[in-house]
Amino acid sequence: MGSFGQKMQILRISKKISQTELAERVGVSRRSIFDYENDNATPRKKIMQKIADELGVTVTYLTDPDEEDPQAGKVREMHEDQLRKEFGERAVREMNEMAQKQATFFAGGDISQEDKDAVFEIMATAYYAAKKRASEKFTPHSRKKKDE
Repeated sequence: MGSFGQKMQILRISKKISQTELAERVGVSRRSIFDYENDNATPRKKIMQKIADELGVTVTYLTDPDEEDPQAGKVREMHEDQLRKEFGERAVREMNEMAQKQATFFAGGDISQEDKDAVFEIMATAYYAAKKRASEKFTPHSRKKKDE
């Protein structure tokens, strides 16, 4: 389908957003947007997420040259955000490693994006619940947040 820059430029133009306007919305210079669109630079993760949000697509769609579904990976990104807020970046890495390992379960066969999302959602929900239980069980009383 296209590179990150190509997809970004096509989406920006289709939404009638100038490079300057997109730059202001995501907090970078117009030159950075120019460089991203020409594949001369790659934005940091946080900026990439802001760009995806502004353009109404997922980071997965923008970064996967073969991906044609603008909402691909939405379930994964939603769970990553939840984990990141509650447990930090390490939890996101752990969950993604787990997801990568489960991908071998489907080796040799095609699976629809909808089915991939369903499997990932089940895994992420189980991982989140286990992480929450462990946090409640093993966090010292002195470090637990007090309810008001």
